[in-house]
Amino acid sequence: MVVTAIHPLVRPYQEDIYRTGLEGFYGAELELVLFRRGLKGNLIPVLEVARFLGAIWKRYPKLRNSFDKEFYGGQFEIKSGPYKNHMDLIDNLLYKVFIAQEVAEQFGWEVHAVEFLHGKIPQGVSPLNERYEEYRKQYPHKADSMYRVASLHIHRGASSLEQAIDLYNAMVRSLPIIVDKGWIDPTRLKHFNEIIFPVGYFPPEYNNLDSMVEHARSHGFLDSLRGNYSAVRIHEIYGTAELRVMGPTLERSELIKRFRFVDMVCRPYYLMAA
Repeated sequence: MVVTAIHPLVRPYQEDIYRTGLEGFYGAELELVLFRRGLKGNLIPVLEVARFLGAIWKRYPKLRNSFDKEFYGGQFEIKSGPYKNHMDLIDNLLYKVFIAQEVAEQFGWEVHAVEFLHGKIPQGVSPLNERYEEYRKQYPHKADSMYRVASLHIHRGASSLEQAIDLYNAMVRSLPIIVDKGWIDPTRLKHFNEIIFPVGYFPPEYNNLDSMVEHARSHGFLDSLRGNYSAVRIHEIYGTAELRVMGPTLERSELIKRFRFVDMVCRPYYLMAA
């Protein structure tokens, strides 16, 4: 159909964003939280992400793009990839975690992977993006839930938009298994489904390019696939299918399990293209 040929959602396919050379490669974002110890040894989130990231960027300027802000003022993310082998990516991810922990210790803080922050927590968005404050004011009922959630995002590279859709669909079908395996906290899932993203957090499969465009139109991210904040999406800048639902962890063995699962889910679609 004509809409598919000219629509900006599929323009990356025309502009060769999807590259055969990165087909099957891995990427990841790991969201972590800054804490300090209370008088009773309890962990209290620290809303000092600007100061913390500034220290990392100053000490490791070449890694500036590897450490980034998140919505909550006490949260940041570590980026890694692209890597052909998921074990190499995990090694790189944990190396950057070590850097984050080292810098946090200089301030008397700690870095932890916490999927959902329970109880009373300090409130506040990151000052590193003006849009966060605008969003907080526009959606105050969502802000508290967004402060509390964190996840591990896993990307798989695609050689074409059609292959990205195949990978996306496979990831969508895997979501019930991820829940069954306990890789997503039920409380975080509840907050996403009922408060943060009440319509479509677990998205549908796409039958073709036009169904992808129609889903984008009906869910308000027609101008950019990245505006889709559901559990799985296609990333039109990286040229990947992105699974956004995994719980964060700093345990190497648990990271390996999660990446191996994603490899199992996606492998048939790489074999078909071989």
